This record gives sequence, C-alpha cells and structure tokens, in this order.
Amino acid sequence: MSTASGATTSTHGLEITFNIMKSIWKYSLDAENEQTLSLPKGAKIIHTGLDPSGTLCIWAEVNIDEAERASIAIYIYGTGHPIKADVQRHLGSLVVGPYVWHVYLGT
Repeated sequence: MSTASGATTSTHGLEITFNIMKSIWKYSLDAENEQTLSLPKGAKIIHTGLDPSGTLCIWAEVNIDEAERASIAIYIYGTGHPIKADVQRHLGSLVVGPYVWHVYLGT
C-alpha cells in the first residue's frame, strides 16, 4: 500500500511509512563526444536541452537522500556522425546554430 505522502511497507505486521524526497537537478555537459557523469543512484533523466545561458544540459529527477552514486556514460553526436554500438537510449536532440546534436545514454 502507498500513500500520497510517501511509500508504505509492511514489516512483521507493522506498516511503516517513509517519505522519499525528490528534486530535479541540472547537469552541464561538456562539448565532447563522450563523458561520464556521477548522479545519485536511481536518477531518472527527464530532459535534454540548453539552459538559459546556452549550455547543453540534462535534467534528472533524483532522490536527494540517496548517498550512493552511479556513473553514467553520455554520448553526443552530430547528425551524420557514426554512433557507437553500446548506446542504450536516445535522450534528446537539439539545434544549436546550424548544427543538430543528438544526446544518448551509454551502457
């Protein structure tokens, strides 16, 4: 059973409710083909785009109480460039001047 305020679990016949605090965090990307980011474990990437200053970024929904980190590989390709075989998921594409960049999550 879960509630609007959090999650409920049952242990030895007792129901314990705990709140999971989430937030959306922004991660700036370098203008490189490959890079590794460290995010809280279980983070969910929800958007790829340019922030107001024009920096390429991803935004992720994270559990702010999660201390364990996970490294993720990010690949950025221009239209027409070869794509590595180990890409996992397309995160988004964006137009920057005359170029279109495609951002992928690696394995």
